[in-house]
Amino acid sequence: MVGNMKNGINEYLADLEYSPMKNLEDIIKFNNSYPLIEFAQGNLDITSKMARQTDKVIGTNQARFEGAVSTHLNSEKNQSFVDLARKIGRTDGIDFTLDHYGVDVIIGPTDSRLYLMCAASGESYLSDSLSNDSANS
Repeated sequence: MVGNMKNGINEYLADLEYSPMKNLEDIIKFNNSYPLIEFAQGNLDITSKMARQTDKVIGTNQARFEGAVSTHLNSEKNQSFVDLARKIGRTDGIDFTLDHYGVDVIIGPTDSRLYLMCAASGESYLSDSLSNDSANS
């Protein structure tokens, strides 16, 4: 989530033994200083922080970084977004599908956005399942 990105990246960078980048703002400045290196993929024309190759547009994540820097969420508002994502991904998404259709597995194309549902459900979902399974063995 964009709300967590700024703090997460800043905490990660602060934990590194050495990094010339101290925060997300430093990464944005670096990327903007070296766009041909940071945004180029093959023979690309750089326009509006998007890279174009023939008629296919390739995103650069720079817009996500810039959005994260300009997003200011207090911890309550951030938690409400996390809770909503968990409800959509877990309760109303994966758990509902498993229960409603009586299945044990959800399979989708590798190029689908199914991974977003898994991510929204929360990382503890898988680790809880695995620890419960191993405890019952």
